[in-house]
Amino acid sequence: MKKVTMFGLIILGLGFIISLVGLARFNFNLGAVANGLISTTNAHYGKSYTKNFKPFHRVRVNADADVTVKYGKHYQVVANDAKRTHTSYELKNGILTITNDHKSNYSFHFTLFGWSNEEHSTKLTITIPNGKALDNYQQDNSNSNLKMDGIKLNSQLNLRGINDINLNQVRANSVFISSNDGDVSVVGSKFKQDGSKIDCQEGDSYLAESTFKALDVNSIDGDITLRKNAVMSGQSKITNTDGDISMGNNDWHQLMVTNSDGDISFGHQLINQSLSMKTNDGDISGAVSIRDNALISIKTSDGGESISSDLKSLNGHKPYQFQTTDGDISIHKTQ
Repeated sequence: MKKVTMFGLIILGLGFIISLVGLARFNFNLGAVANGLISTTNAHYGKSYTKNFKPFHRVRVNADADVTVKYGKHYQVVANDAKRTHTSYELKNGILTITNDHKSNYSFHFTLFGWSNEEHSTKLTITIPNGKALDNYQQDNSNSNLKMDGIKLNSQLNLRGINDINLNQVRANSVFISSNDGDVSVVGSKFKQDGSKIDCQEGDSYLAESTFKALDVNSIDGDITLRKNAVMSGQSKITNTDGDISMGNNDWHQLMVTNSDGDISFGHQLINQSLSMKTNDGDISGAVSIRDNALISIKTSDGGESISSDLKSLNGHKPYQFQTTDGDISIHKTQ
């Protein structure tokens, strides 16, 4: 009984300490606590403000911020600066340059697993009038994120060193993305004039319902997912080091898929010339149609092989090669 009582007292003591910490965050103001538990955003941000600009055709962002670029009615920026952060704007020769002097702004939370922290960054929403296009967009701050929605660019979209990148219905000549530890999502977009490359080292890559002239996707420690994309020309390369590659139905001119330590799974790929899939330590599984005019080759050093009987007899002119060093290969028939 004494042990149980002592345990209860310890729990009560911990609860009291946590309550004191919570009250301290609100200067021991119970009214502030009641409001703060619903929303503490104002504790970390200043007031939102809007800045209107004369027309600009280029944007340069070098700011620690979560950035959204979309269409609207005016050339403007709606901003919500994080506390202790000042954002500067300069419009010169049609180029809008945005910078800030961000200082770390964290909030701390106690969870069942200990303390966690959340950094609060300035929020920027850049709009241009409907029907207009940007000649160029640059964003190169390693502590920033980007969401671009519906924007048309008259050049390559070049994004280096940003964290999370979300492109939705974007049109540009091509896209080049280099991200160290953020996720990349490209949906419903078109990059039809030049080859595109996405290099996402430690984050996941998701590409869906988009069109590319040519495409390379590379990851070191993240998963790669492709769904309903069309690649018009060239040999596309999908490469991963330590993650899985998952491919729904896609159209390719020529495709090479390589994985070092992960699985490759795929739906039906419409191939114009050739298909090659190889992994060192993982399984390969997917679907091929008897109408693909394929000549299928399977090789595994230490694993099982399974292929639909209807596919074994195919004697087409398009080489489909599947190879794994340490894993199984399973190819089934689809319509």
